[in-house]
Amino acid sequence: MFRIAKGYQTNPDLRLTWLINIANKHAERENYAEAAQCILHCAALVVEYLSMRSFGEYSIPKGAVAFEELSENILEESATSDDVISPDNDGLL
Repeated sequence: MFRIAKGYQTNPDLRLTWLINIANKHAERENYAEAAQCILHCAALVVEYLSMRSFGEYSIPKGAVAFEELSENILEESATSDDVISPDNDGLL
């Protein structure tokens, strides 16, 4: 599962869908901590994308780094280059 998730890192829509599906599977198996981590990664991915957009007066957290205190590996959702998430292209469903 980890390798599949890494493969989706350059496609935020697929990664978000994958993380939601994995969270649901963990919840079905009553692995609630694992499900919560998946949802946390979803939130970080969405905030990362939103932080690259302009929303005027609205205060948006500064990307996945805002979640760093909650999870050691949350920066995996950070867009480190333009080929990961481009704010000019459609993305994130």
